[in-house]
Amino acid sequence: MPLIVNLSSVHTLHPVSKSVDAFVRLCNKYSTGCFSSCPTLFKSWSNYAWVMYQYSINEKKLIQPYKLGVISTAQFLQNLLQIFPFLRDVGADEAALVRLNGGESYSHDFALSLLENAWNEIIDLDETRISRFRKLFSQAEIEPVYLISNTNELNVLKILRLLRRQNPLIPFYTSLDLSVRESKEPIEIAPNIFLCLSYRYQLFKTLNDTLSANPHSTMSLLNYLVKEQLSGLDTADIRVVSQFTGDLAEAAKLGVLSDKAIQAEDYFNSSVLDMKKNR
Repeated sequence: MPLIVNLSSVHTLHPVSKSVDAFVRLCNKYSTGCFSSCPTLFKSWSNYAWVMYQYSINEKKLIQPYKLGVISTAQFLQNLLQIFPFLRDVGADEAALVRLNGGESYSHDFALSLLENAWNEIIDLDETRISRFRKLFSQAEIEPVYLISNTNELNVLKILRLLRRQNPLIPFYTSLDLSVRESKEPIEIAPNIFLCLSYRYQLFKTLNDTLSANPHSTMSLLNYLVKEQLSGLDTADIRVVSQFTGDLAEAAKLGVLSDKAIQAEDYFNSSVLDMKKNR
């Protein structure tokens, strides 16, 4: 019986405002202010308004396409640098570069590493989530686990860094290809645990999500996973775990039984023994 789990239920996902604040700090530290006529006292407020405006106008033309795999990570970072051009003049700080992004920045360019760090501020792993991946690893001993997400390569790289750091005894696979390219194939990150990512499938989790970016689409990531890749299985044997009601509603439309469309808090608060009994 396969288990489909929302990836963000096993790590901490902060509101977008967390990243906005990080980009504002970059403006405050490295720019002269987004409105040169604004007094220094109001610099932070003007930068915040400007960053919020940039986020809103780039949501559909940059952020969503990146999550759908339409543009590469390298291009995404270059586009961010065009939005924050003052970072081009920032002198390289080798010591800071080592600290940024856990010392594993996507790019060795200091300005791009700063942007990556700010972009990834929404990703974390607090104490309430640390044990969750261990439960999935235990469950994966008896059934495949598929982690689905509307996400992007930079976020996924940080998620895996955090999961590996907090779970040193789990044999994560190395040399994974997480690059932006169309490949509707799960990525095995640990024994019997697979990633199914929007930017690789070029589909969002639910049809409503996908339609918001592509009005002509008739498919969702969940639909493709259940109806195509798991087509040899009875849908009644599939379980879906998510903290988002939209995911669970989509699962129900696909034929997942109501008692097997499970709220993440309920699933992870049950014991491993209970999970195995109810598989």
